Amino acid sequence: MPLQLMVLPGIVFMIVFNYIPIYGLKIAFQNCTVVDTLDSARWVGMENFRIILTDKYFWDSVYNTLGISFLKPLFGFVTLIILAVMIYELKDGTEKRMIEYGGDFYMRCYVSDYYIGHFSRWHA
Repeated sequence: MPLQLMVLPGIVFMIVFNYIPIYGLKIAFQNCTVVDTLDSARWVGMENFRIILTDKYFWDSVYNTLGISFLKPLFGFVTLIILAVMIYELKDGTEKRMIEYGGDFYMRCYVSDYYIGHFSRWHA
C-alpha cells in the first residue's frame, strides 16, 4: 500500500495540470466578455475561428512566427559554433580563461537570461 501512495502525487499533478484545463478549451467556441463566466457565455461555435482566419493580418502573423521559429535555432547554432572556434583560437592566457570560465559570456550561449540574472545576483 505505501508504494501505491507514492504514485498519488503524480496522479494529482496529471489531473490538475492535464485534465482540468480541458474544461477551459470551450472558451474558443464562446463569445466571452469580462462579466461572463464559462457557463454563462453565449455559444457561437466556429464563428471565432472564422473571424481569425479571415483577418488580413492573421496569415502574415503565421508566416512571421514560423519564419522566426525556423531561423532562430539555425542562427543560434551557427553563432555558437563560430563563438566556440573563436574561443579555441585565442592564445592561452588570461583573456581565454576569463572567457571560458568567466561565466556570464560563456553561459549566455546555453542558459536562459532569467537564470543568469539570478546566478549573477547570488554570486555578487
